[in-house]
Amino acid sequence: MYPVSTKDNIDLKATGLERVLQNVANCMRTIKGEVPLLREMGLGEMIDSPIIDSLGVSAKSVINEIEKYEPRVKVKKVYLDQYFETFEIKVEVEVLRID
Repeated sequence: MYPVSTKDNIDLKATGLERVLQNVANCMRTIKGEVPLLREMGLGEMIDSPIIDSLGVSAKSVINEIEKYEPRVKVKKVYLDQYFETFEIKVEVEVLRID
């Protein structure tokens, strides 16, 4: 199991396992409509929703996004945390393969 968070740093030179885990973090950071050629990619349910409503909907959305756009992993756990004015998503993933 590998922990991944929306607060993880981005390394543009990442390869192998690090690249896969970074792709997972990017799936969690992307807002729906933000990627020009993939407008359907991203989490959108959290935007402009009360935090308490977002927590239940977002866990499923996070799993769907990760497994759709990074099929080399299987999501095992999702943690959604709010710290005052910040919102962090954490997941534990199992890496199925590294191309």
